[in-house]
Amino acid sequence: MIYYYNYARTALKIGLIYLNIKPNDTILIPEYICEAFIQPINDLGIKIKYFQLDNELNPIWKNIIDLTDSNVKCIVMLNYFGIKQNSFDFKKYCKSYNIYLIEDNAHTYFCNTLNGDIGNIGDISIFSPRKLLGLKYGGVLKINNKNKSKLEILDVSNSNVK
Repeated sequence: MIYYYNYARTALKIGLIYLNIKPNDTILIPEYICEAFIQPINDLGIKIKYFQLDNELNPIWKNIIDLTDSNVKCIVMLNYFGIKQNSFDFKKYCKSYNIYLIEDNAHTYFCNTLNGDIGNIGDISIFSPRKLLGLKYGGVLKINNKNKSKLEILDVSNSNVK
């Protein structure tokens, strides 16, 4: 399922609600990230832990493991500049700790790679086509973890989500 919004930060906010991430839950985020990504997380009262990256923008897994506790509910895999991260490692980590994977593709749009399709890996995937196409508006939420009982929250016509 694909949903379109004015901004990717709105798509992220709806995605976090869809995944049932609650206030005081924790999300793991790479240390290099756009401040607009942080806004909806703060709006929802979700705690943030930043994980370290090496010089090639790959996660330092020992640091991630050290940050992981029972409050961690999801991790962000950011495909920097459209270059796909090692999704196998992220999926293995998420399965081991029973947490959600959020795929951030702010500088990418749906495309094929040697290791799979960008946008089909995370439980949810976020895109910001306005950054690529020179549009004034444009954010996309792609649901890959389909729980039909939760899909009604994605209709924000009667909600306070902005």
